[in-house]
Amino acid sequence: MTALQDMKNAVRSRSIHVCYVNVGSCNGCDIEILACLAPPRYDIEQYGIYVHNNPREADILLVTGGFSPPSGKTN
Repeated sequence: MTALQDMKNAVRSRSIHVCYVNVGSCNGCDIEILACLAPPRYDIEQYGIYVHNNPREADILLVTGGFSPPSGKTN
């Protein structure tokens, strides 16, 4: 690895990684959340916050919509 790649990995190891999951909310929640996470308006990556699609890579799981634990069980 190059020195630049080592530096990037060191910085990313101390960053916050967020995974955004929508479980059936209205589009109002999506619009508000994605307006904050999208880079053109607010560049959150400059503060060390990265958005991932994989929950295994995330430190924070941001869930919007109605969810209840019994809804995941089947009889």
